[in-house]
Amino acid sequence: MGKTIPLSDIIDFIALGEAVSTSALQRHFRIGYAYAAQIVEYLEKEGAVHRSENDPRPKLDHARLEALRRHEDHVFHSPAEGRSAKRMPAGRSTPYTFSLGVSDRGRPVTADVAKVAHLLISGAAYDLVVRRCHAVHDALMQNAPADTAYYWIAPGQDAEQYRAAWQLETPVYTEKATVGKCLSDLCRQMETFFEYVRSHGNDFAQNAPRFHTFVFVDCQTTALLSVKAKRLLWFLIVKGRAAGIHVVLATTSKKSVLCDMIPSRIVCRTENRTASFALLGRPNAETLADNEFFYLAMIGKTPIKIVG
Repeated sequence: MGKTIPLSDIIDFIALGEAVSTSALQRHFRIGYAYAAQIVEYLEKEGAVHRSENDPRPKLDHARLEALRRHEDHVFHSPAEGRSAKRMPAGRSTPYTFSLGVSDRGRPVTADVAKVAHLLISGAAYDLVVRRCHAVHDALMQNAPADTAYYWIAPGQDAEQYRAAWQLETPVYTEKATVGKCLSDLCRQMETFFEYVRSHGNDFAQNAPRFHTFVFVDCQTTALLSVKAKRLLWFLIVKGRAAGIHVVLATTSKKSVLCDMIPSRIVCRTENRTASFALLGRPNAETLADNEFFYLAMIGKTPIKIVG
């Protein structure tokens, strides 16, 4: 069954503040944007949340909010009700499988981000790299369950302009402080999951539903990330997969600690053979056209050249 949240839990959470946002609901309850938007829409319909022309952010009417406690037995059902997010047996695809394109031999190629854990997207031309990154995001949005959560980190960018340019519905974190807080919250979410597993034993770890979270990091060079951000990303890359957290790192940096830790890769055209060897372990990435890239499912495997 999809994830359900009692109305009483939502009231207890949002009553502490003066406003409510879909992003806060997503982070706290580990739900997708569509689910969080459904909750905000319900609160608006009941008069517990209102917006003004001068400030479009949803504000709380605490009196109306408390009045909703008479409906405390109400339960919100995930838009993905009935779609299981459990880990699937080896050899079977998950809802996080999407098409990469067609190989140079004419065969369709797919990737399952839930199985490869994390994904590095790199190359010499930043515009090609970031386009591939957003193509992965858009493909996931089409196929993944609605409970899937997405975060965007784009240091050095203007958050609102970035969201508008790429038509993103999810928040974009660009400032040093907000990037650090976002990653810290994700690490706490990860540790909370592990604490729950430790207290409930191996049966829970093997059979519990996984509500996957994807963290897209768009940085032209990893030097744009603060030391704290790099450290927190390192923790997410090392331990996040077990908690359903996946990092998609898009950067032109071909050699860094973070890049070296991610074995699954999409490689666009590189500046030379040396860079191709650094990313793929072999040459030829330097000869790619703008509409071509290599997909490496795992270091040690043969890269697949994809056109499109």
